[in-house]
Amino acid sequence: MTETIDACKHKPESADAGFQHHETLVVFRALLALKDQIAQIFPLGVDTFLKGGSLDAFSDHVLSAAGGMYAAQRWVYFALILNWDDAEGGTVASIGPAFTAVTHAAFTMIRDRLDA
Repeated sequence: MTETIDACKHKPESADAGFQHHETLVVFRALLALKDQIAQIFPLGVDTFLKGGSLDAFSDHVLSAAGGMYAAQRWVYFALILNWDDAEGGTVASIGPAFTAVTHAAFTMIRDRLDA
């Protein structure tokens, strides 16, 4: 997401069309960049909302997400928190793909079980 925000430092001429303040455009573009990660976590055929974050602080790291998934006529609410240190795995960037794969598998199993 940092790359998206940094890329917005130079205000394009067309940016004024829908945004009164350049800062709003920067935040909007950063939010659009999140869609790729969210789409990788959830299986097709469910509606979701999600708020998540990550932190690398010295040798300690955390990934977290909370929200809801609507599947098979019901809501499933969740909170995911993963803490580790460098000796256990590395940075958020190095753990992120595994976290995404495991959460996708878990949500797919939940969706499939509810549909059964």
